[in-house]
Amino acid sequence: MIRQSGLGLEFQVEIERRCDCGCGEDGLLVVFEGPDTDLLLANRSELLTALEHVTAAMLRLPASRRRVLSFDVGSLRAEREQRLYCEAAVAMNLVESTGRMYSFAPMVRRDRHILIHQLEDHGLHAESVGVGWHRHVVVYPSTGLAYGGVGSSPPAESSSGLSSGTSPSLGLT
Repeated sequence: MIRQSGLGLEFQVEIERRCDCGCGEDGLLVVFEGPDTDLLLANRSELLTALEHVTAAMLRLPASRRRVLSFDVGSLRAEREQRLYCEAAVAMNLVESTGRMYSFAPMVRRDRHILIHQLEDHGLHAESVGVGWHRHVVVYPSTGLAYGGVGSSPPAESSSGLSSGTSPSLGLT
């Protein structure tokens, strides 16, 4: 498919031993290089994400296993995952030290999935909330005092759809 596209792209397929997607399985990593990689990264990596989705469909991967397939340009997604792990660590510290929930800025599904797995691996409850481009991850403390106290109601959402404690986005997706 890539070779027939006419794009100036080369790719290498690697087995990612026990990939960092939170599933504990080996993964397939497809790394692209070449003069047209900027096209893959344009518009928040829409083409790269679409190629990954089409490839997963062609391989007939069920939705529950699609996270084992990862497309990258150079090492940009790998670097993004490292930044997400750092963001998760900051959020974990804030939630545990304050006992209050924490909301991340809106992000793409893959990034939300990485964050949720990372946070849950450390004993915190995290979930994806919101609709469309406003979908984001909310982290709750392990003490059960998610909204600041037992019996209190969740904080009102702002006009942007986010609660207090929202972090700025890191940009690269």
